[in-house]
Amino acid sequence: MKTQEQAISVLSSLLLTSEICQLQDTLL
Repeated sequence: MKTQEQAISVLSSLLLTSEICQLQDTLL
């Protein structure tokens, strides 16, 4: 079940990066 954990970590990281990009867009 390590594959599921890896997928979750990847999805979470993508969500974090997308949120950061949105925050940067709003700030800039």
